[in-house]
Amino acid sequence: MIKQVQNWLSDKKRKYDDGLALFEKFASAEIKKKYLDYFKEVNGDVEAFDMHFTMLVNKIVSIEIKMKSTPDAFKDFVQETESTIPSSNEDAELDATISKVDVSTLTDEKKATYARIQEIVPLMASIHAELDNESLTDDERKSLAEQLIDLSDEKKSLWSEIDGKVTAVPTEGEEKEDTTIKLVYLKNRLNRVNENIKRTNLAIESAVAAGKKNLETNARSRLAMYTSEKVTIEQEIALLNGPE
Repeated sequence: MIKQVQNWLSDKKRKYDDGLALFEKFASAEIKKKYLDYFKEVNGDVEAFDMHFTMLVNKIVSIEIKMKSTPDAFKDFVQETESTIPSSNEDAELDATISKVDVSTLTDEKKATYARIQEIVPLMASIHAELDNESLTDDERKSLAEQLIDLSDEKKSLWSEIDGKVTAVPTEGEEKEDTTIKLVYLKNRLNRVNENIKRTNLAIESAVAAGKKNLETNARSRLAMYTSEKVTIEQEIALLNGPE
């Protein structure tokens, strides 16, 4: 079910009529009452910059977010209900596996990787808890979902390094290659952290404007962790680059 929506949103050549069909199928009765007649004013080869098309895309994005956050609302559709947002159960299973690792047997490099995983776990738990808040706006929910997906992907990637890497004495050439790979990884991670900082600052502004103290406190806590992580990454990059 959600794949239909995501495939349409990701298709650069998406057709207006296909999006309208998704809207008619998955939008709530209340939303359809407000917008369906407007969307039906046009059909066929509607230009992407047409206001009808822009509004339709926005409404389909809202449907996608709702499918991820409240899949039970779509349980009557006998189709795929898998969400791209990592579930708490999925994370719990991986965390249980990670918790069984004997850290004393890891190399220094893998210990650092393991430590990063341990930092990610409470962040994800905090975001999962916030997603249960029914007062969240669609934009707030989407921002949290994006952060959650980024963190989940990073955690899985880091775990694969611990679980699958064979320890060996690197040659000089391999050491240089390894340094290059680390720099690429750290720069990509820095980009993700910067994006999360940006999203979290917006979440704080939104929470303050709405008077949502609890959301503001949680967001500020995440911001402090992201900011600390940014400083650490920048220090690691500087160390690998060496003196200029």
